[in-house]
Amino acid sequence: MSSRSGIERLKAEKALLRNGVIVVLGTLFISLMLGCVEEGTESIVFNAPPTVKLEALCPRPSLQPAWPLSGNVACRGDVVTIKITVADTDNDKLDLDLKIDGHTVKHINQASPGTVIYHWSTSDAADGIHLLNATVSDAKASVSDTVEVTVIPMLRIGDTIPSTAGKTNLSMTLLSSKEGKIAVYGTYSGGDYYTFTAKPGRKFFILVYRFKNNWNRPQETPYISSGEVNTTKGFIFSVWSPPAGIWSEEYEPRQATAQEIEELVGDSQGYVELWPGEESKKGCVVFEIPEGEYPHEISLYAVRGIIEIG
Repeated sequence: MSSRSGIERLKAEKALLRNGVIVVLGTLFISLMLGCVEEGTESIVFNAPPTVKLEALCPRPSLQPAWPLSGNVACRGDVVTIKITVADTDNDKLDLDLKIDGHTVKHINQASPGTVIYHWSTSDAADGIHLLNATVSDAKASVSDTVEVTVIPMLRIGDTIPSTAGKTNLSMTLLSSKEGKIAVYGTYSGGDYYTFTAKPGRKFFILVYRFKNNWNRPQETPYISSGEVNTTKGFIFSVWSPPAGIWSEEYEPRQATAQEIEELVGDSQGYVELWPGEESKKGCVVFEIPEGEYPHEISLYAVRGIIEIG
């Protein structure tokens, strides 16, 4: 073999070795940039940021407001359990901040990964949407999670609801409630009202209210045809109406007397145009519930809140 061919082969071997070193170093660099290096069957993680998950656990799942609301809903006075779950693969010490509407309510220095519980009393919270934010940080990064909680009022007989059906200046005052075997419903053709008798083992519960237009323009009242009542035994019943009108024979319909109309109302007062400052006549909504049970809470369409009875 000539000396020239030997020199060429030596150059080729050096170039191959040099390229191999570059490939190995390049692969190692890329692995480090991605944050891990495979070593046998184990993965070594570098500089992984912490993670945080925020949950708001509201205590009223059984009777949701009929007025459309999304997400987490709590009645004013409820205690919301806030659950913060923190994880960190580097097991670093972490700083944790929980804020409600931008105000820090809990701060932990050098916290360990795990779960933190905070109980938020909504007794002094304003009606509406409240923003909850949890932020976790270490020397490398800061991460956060956010949820919303809508606080609605707990209403009682005698209260006035300033906004009804989304109309800010159309109020609704809860006047009284009645229980009994008969209820009045109307009006039917000719302006007639009919009296209905509850089925055996059942009774009617009647909630009486009045609308008022507090705006400077005429407004129409809402027709409250949907809602629910939660009884003391935990059963839930929808708003009642005669299933076949005056032909609902199972409820023994008959024309109502003037006294029954006066005492039992029988009209929802829906779709009534009220002029500025004008009040409606009394309106009512009716529920049919078992005898021996009592209404506990009511939700009504157009009413942003839960009505507590008793």
